[in-house]
Amino acid sequence: MCYAAAAYWVMAAITAVSTAASVHNQREQAAYEGEVAGYNAKVQDQEAQQATEMGNIAEMEQRQKTQRIIAAQKAAMGSSGIDIGSGSFGKLLDDSYMLGEQDARTIRDNAAKQAWGYRIGAQNTLMQGDMARRAGSANAAGSLLTGAGKTFGYAYQAYMN
Repeated sequence: MCYAAAAYWVMAAITAVSTAASVHNQREQAAYEGEVAGYNAKVQDQEAQQATEMGNIAEMEQRQKTQRIIAAQKAAMGSSGIDIGSGSFGKLLDDSYMLGEQDARTIRDNAAKQAWGYRIGAQNTLMQGDMARRAGSANAAGSLLTGAGKTFGYAYQAYMN
């Protein structure tokens, strides 16, 4: 009977140590996943900022392109000797400006949508990291309870022998 009791005590000790190691590993893994999610969210925030900045540059370049087109149109019209502010010439310049401005606004809107997508992605990534930490804590708690139950079961068997 003494050998059986000793074996149960050994099993209880092994189970307790194994449970502690498992709980520690689960918590460490959850913390790591949370850190990775935080880093990835920062990268996505930086991508959003970059998309906004690139959109601002592209919008400005589009407006400059429109100004160059209008300047070239005015030069061509001026060489004809007709008043460039009247009639179809004026309408053409107005249309060129309007279309150029529409393109610039489209560029700005597309950049804003892209940045918004990155920001939403960052929020989702942070939520996934939070969920990983919570799941890790829940799994660790479950392992602790399961391990404690097994340990006490072995200890009880040792006590009974």
